[in-house]
Amino acid sequence: MKKILYLKALKFVAMFLIIGSLAFFLLSFASGFFALIAAYSSQLLLMVLGVQTQIVFQQNPHLISPAFDAELITLCWGLLEMAVIVGIIASSEERAIFQRIYGILLGIFVVLFFNAMRIAVTLRLFNSSEPFASEIAHDVLFRISLVLVVLGYYAFWYLVLTALKPKAAPIGK
Repeated sequence: MKKILYLKALKFVAMFLIIGSLAFFLLSFASGFFALIAAYSSQLLLMVLGVQTQIVFQQNPHLISPAFDAELITLCWGLLEMAVIVGIIASSEERAIFQRIYGILLGIFVVLFFNAMRIAVTLRLFNSSEPFASEIAHDVLFRISLVLVVLGYYAFWYLVLTALKPKAAPIGK
């Protein structure tokens, strides 16, 4: 019995690594599209927080204000988080394929939303006189988004949105 569980776990991890790596590679082709979404949604949230910015397009989009010039690189728009969500949900074979597709699509929207929030909060907290503290805030928020948002979303999807229904007992038992 334990050997079967170990083999299932090994298969899940192998599928996750393969599918997640493939998703990372394929999603990187849409980096311009996702970078635009990150730039405009972050700019909108910054406006709500009272920070006026301009978007300048160079190799990557930049959010610019008098206090900062923030370049939105590939990891800023959530490539890693999206690839992890695609890999982990696609590898959850005990869920129906339509549930996995739905979970992946919803997960991408969740990542886009939380990344825009993370970018906006990081830039709102930015202090040019304390660049080291701003860098720590950036790194901490990135790791929180990677762990809490991705794993939290997966747990919510797996345990709530697609919870397996207990099988009814046969009549007469």
